[in-house]
Amino acid sequence: MPERRTISVLVVGSGLAGLTAAHLLHNDKRQRYDVTIFEQGPVPSLSSASLSTPSGPIDIPMRSFTASYYPHLSRVLQYLHLPVRPEPFLFSFPSYSHPSRLASLPPRPSHRSWPQHIRLLAALAFAYAYFIFTCFFLPPSDSEDFGQWMKRVRLPGWFVGEYILPLMAAVATCDHAELLAFPAKDVVGYKRVTNGEPHVVVADGVGALQRQLLEGGKAGAVKIELNRRVHRIQGAVQGPKVVTYLEDGAEVTGVYDKVVLAVTPDVVGGIYAPLKEKMSRIPTKKVEVVAIREEGREGEIILRSKGGETEARHCARGLVTVTGPLTAIGDGNKVIRRSVFTRVLRSVESRQVVKSLEKSNGDDGVFVVGGWCWDGMVLLEGCVRSAEGVARKLGVEVPW
Repeated sequence: MPERRTISVLVVGSGLAGLTAAHLLHNDKRQRYDVTIFEQGPVPSLSSASLSTPSGPIDIPMRSFTASYYPHLSRVLQYLHLPVRPEPFLFSFPSYSHPSRLASLPPRPSHRSWPQHIRLLAALAFAYAYFIFTCFFLPPSDSEDFGQWMKRVRLPGWFVGEYILPLMAAVATCDHAELLAFPAKDVVGYKRVTNGEPHVVVADGVGALQRQLLEGGKAGAVKIELNRRVHRIQGAVQGPKVVTYLEDGAEVTGVYDKVVLAVTPDVVGGIYAPLKEKMSRIPTKKVEVVAIREEGREGEIILRSKGGETEARHCARGLVTVTGPLTAIGDGNKVIRRSVFTRVLRSVESRQVVKSLEKSNGDDGVFVVGGWCWDGMVLLEGCVRSAEGVARKLGVEVPW
């Protein structure tokens, strides 16, 4: 006989990490966990900024991935019977453009002669081949940041400035200085695993994933309460937690046996004092994403850099999604959606903080989960892995 749901769990946040953790605990075979999700916004956050178009959904921010770097996310999608589709890209830099996976040679722009183009291609081919060689055969140490590693392996400066920094800054959604401070193991490891791998997206958008996780499967729908902003969490180390939050403008308290914080480090530190000092050592930044009505080559990602920052423009389905605009995009008829999200960054120091958290996560009844809660690039794979870690620590089987 299943046990009665007697252990109350509050999940704060409804991104992929929060939804996955809630789904797993809600579907515990022994039915021990009474799970509630609190979301501060009016809709679940995983696909809150996404758009629907006549030709299909557009995820904002873009949610492409490779099966090689995202094996746990891939298993979740297979388990939920959510298909993926290929998403080939054309990366455009100021001096040249090339398709993802280097499927064909960069085309010659009209202003460049054939001899100039051939010399550029030869230089690019050599620099890129050497970069891949260094990733596999000159691995970084735990203490090296990305900038230190690139200097040690002597990558060509022009190649770093014109290719590596814009491309990887777009992946990490940060500026060049912030990327140079990333643990070299993060960036090099990402490149090693994804090299030559095809990019895919959820065929029906991450909104389909959000719906499936909230529907809850055999256990029925997961309970989610919207417009609930948590202010603080208190309680004895091994006892229930008193959660103070806003409901209809009034401050309310509730008591929960376990709390899962599926929010960014700055929010964790602001509402749960025991983790404030550790969270202050994990950098974050605000990133603007603007969707505008503008034609472009389908699948093209235009990378523009200025003053150590990179803007990424993704053209899809008659729209252009601009991440980190270099110049302000004013409101007007062309702007369809404008959103700001918090991006968690990485550093050699913050990597050690996260690794220490993995060992003690939930020992006091409060767990942290998110794309930043694993030893890798801050991407969707970390959301799934950290949520699985909570389930396993609470004795719940992960079904995928």
